[in-house]
Amino acid sequence: MSLVKSYRNGTYRVQINTETGSKYFFGDDLSGPDFPDSIDLKITDHCLCGCPFCYEGSSPKGQHASTRIIREIFSCLPEEPIEVAIGGGDPLDHIDLDEIIDFLTGRGHIVNMTVSAYDIGRNIPKSDKISGLGVSLGSLDPEHIPYIPEESKVWKQTVWHAIAGVTPLGTITELLDRGDRVLVLGYKNMGRGRREVIPDLRPYEIFFKSRIHSGKPGIMSFDELGVQQLRLSGTLMQNQWDLIWLGPEFSHSMFIDAVAGKFYPSSTEREHGVSWETQTVLSYFKKNHVKDINRNRQIAGISEI
Repeated sequence: MSLVKSYRNGTYRVQINTETGSKYFFGDDLSGPDFPDSIDLKITDHCLCGCPFCYEGSSPKGQHASTRIIREIFSCLPEEPIEVAIGGGDPLDHIDLDEIIDFLTGRGHIVNMTVSAYDIGRNIPKSDKISGLGVSLGSLDPEHIPYIPEESKVWKQTVWHAIAGVTPLGTITELLDRGDRVLVLGYKNMGRGRREVIPDLRPYEIFFKSRIHSGKPGIMSFDELGVQQLRLSGTLMQNQWDLIWLGPEFSHSMFIDAVAGKFYPSSTEREHGVSWETQTVLSYFKKNHVKDINRNRQIAGISEI
């Protein structure tokens, strides 16, 4: 089976290396996708961790999404290698998780999944149909980074998810120095994470800018909120920035809360949700997505910068 997947999406072409997670966009106009290239899919609001910074507010009383609704939502999308990131809550708790993964991969989609580092030790995902595993670090200190035995890994890649202002810098340093991949997420002031004053992000800004300018930053990437909060857009030369910046959220991606049965621009923009009963995910995306026309050829994903 080829590790490189490719497809045409409107005005450009996409190529994905499922081994490394790198995604390449080719074309002079990236503003005209016919469908989202990546989808953040929430399948459950159930979780036993109770993290105080959980922007979803997930809890032991949280509900699972209907598998039937997930099938109907995705039925209008093309059977192309669209990246679907399954999350929650704790997706490992969903009773139909294997059925959902089989359904999505059966349509040709590339399935990644995000789980909590607090749970990974007791419940490692077993499906070999998962391409990548995101492990949320939360406030875990360096001494408690979970060990994932190589012989237990059936997915191709692991990416550690750090939260600006929450994950200790010592934990991030340990992972970067040993060559692991780290995705840095901005602090989401939502759910149980809502604060009058968000955590002090200045030490994180200094840390990441110093790593980038050191010449040996390690393998790290940032979500859009992280880029904004850590003020990273001016850290690189424009030609370097163009290689790693895909554009704003909802230009090529979107968020589906299958528990609520609603579509949103992203997991942080919840004011203008649309029910799956009133509009298809395809029509919602085509009508409302952000049209970013300021990039010609871009490389996104986890990059060593």
